[in-house]
Amino acid sequence: MTSLQKANSKIKDLEIQLKNEKAKSKIQKEYYEEKLDNMEKNFNKKFDAIMSVVSDLENKVEKLTEENTQLKNRVKVLEKENDDLRKENDILKGKAIQKNSSNSNIPPSKDEYKIQNHREKSNRKQGGQEGRTGKTLTAEEVEKLIENNDVEVVEEYYGDKKSEKTIIKYIMDVKTKVIVRKIYIHGNTEEINNTKVPEECKNKSAVIYGNNLKALVGIMYAQEVIAFDRMSEFLSILTDNVLKISHGSLVNWVGEISKKCLKSKRKLKRAIRRSKVISTDLTITSLNGKNAYDRNYSNDVVTIFEASHSKRIQEIQRQNILPNYKGYIMHDHDTGLYNFGVKSQHLECWIHLGRELKYFNEYIKNSWSSELWNFAWNINKKRKENLDNNITSFTSKEIIEYNKKYDEIVQKGLLQNSETKSKYLKDKEKAVLNRLIKYKINYMNFVEDFGLPFDDNLSERDLRPVKIKKKVSGCHRSFEGLKDYCNIRTIISTCIKQGISYFEALKNIIVNKTLSITKAGLIIMP
Repeated sequence: MTSLQKANSKIKDLEIQLKNEKAKSKIQKEYYEEKLDNMEKNFNKKFDAIMSVVSDLENKVEKLTEENTQLKNRVKVLEKENDDLRKENDILKGKAIQKNSSNSNIPPSKDEYKIQNHREKSNRKQGGQEGRTGKTLTAEEVEKLIENNDVEVVEEYYGDKKSEKTIIKYIMDVKTKVIVRKIYIHGNTEEINNTKVPEECKNKSAVIYGNNLKALVGIMYAQEVIAFDRMSEFLSILTDNVLKISHGSLVNWVGEISKKCLKSKRKLKRAIRRSKVISTDLTITSLNGKNAYDRNYSNDVVTIFEASHSKRIQEIQRQNILPNYKGYIMHDHDTGLYNFGVKSQHLECWIHLGRELKYFNEYIKNSWSSELWNFAWNINKKRKENLDNNITSFTSKEIIEYNKKYDEIVQKGLLQNSETKSKYLKDKEKAVLNRLIKYKINYMNFVEDFGLPFDDNLSERDLRPVKIKKKVSGCHRSFEGLKDYCNIRTIISTCIKQGISYFEALKNIIVNKTLSITKAGLIIMP
């Protein structure tokens, strides 16, 4: 074999080998491509699974982020609520540190817990006790009443009149009867018009009710606090069913008496405006289910009652007592009243302040409050002792010392107040301390002038019947009814202070006999 043939043969072998290698490479390529394809598919599956997990995680993270934001917001809300609740708790603690009638201006009827009387009950019966001398009318006193014709006498005889021994017994009793005054007025119309007749006869009706009866109705309305229906029933019982007066007639009589009281009331107003001190207070009453107000203006001999719809200054101006008044005005720190009179001549009630001081002393435990109360109380006590000994003023040195002590106690209060924990009580206490600084002269006026009152108890006593009226009768039906009550009550209360019969005073007013009143306010009966 030639070298060419060998070369061709080798080339063929190489071609066959190359072909085989190509075939093998193709097989391998297909294998690896298939394998790579499978790997890619597996990778894609795993990648999709991973991406699905990642997506779920992203959703969860987003959800958790949102929840976290919501929780943060909720925490902020809860923190605010917690802060508000703390403040509210502080306020409620302060309020629940129960104010009552002894340490605030809350009336006793509103006290949650009544003070119990722990005295042991005795086995004694009611009324007079054995061994004690009783007080009763004597035969001599009864004979004097008979001699003066003050009583009607009915004599009764029992036993044998010829007997030498006679025992006399006096039975004191009451009998009510209706009196009919039958009035004859003679003459023609012209003559009758010129004839002087009783005031009641000027009424056009043929049958007229008398002054005693009308005055009694006025007293039952404004003093004894009897409702009109019960008043009608009582008068019927009192007269053995002879007088059956309607509800409407009683209302009309009260209105009539009220109008006739106005002249005398205006005179009393002029008199009280001349007094050195006017004590005034205000109480709420019911007016057919709504609030109305009854204000009094008082001194030792006069009481004026005025009805009002509100507490506004305009109402006080309308009542026309304090405008242009130059004397002293005593009140329970009613700041609206400082619009009237001279500011330095207002008097602050220590009893009203004392209740607040007691409240602070009981629940804040700061010593300044009890110290200030004892300070004022002892000054007033010493003032009374001086008056008993005909000493009518403190010395200048004493007055300076009292004012200095007042300032020291108030400054001590400010220091103690800064350490008070409860914000609610701290604010309440600070408000009173600020008031004591601002109105010092009004609290201390009583020290410099023994003629000025220590408290406003005079007004509170005068207003007590108004509260009784509200509790017993419930309310007034109209504002006119409240005004009627105030007008009649003015006359009755003033008469009581002066020891005058308000029954006689009302009888005179009903027949247009206006009461004569001195410049000092004293009533002179016609």
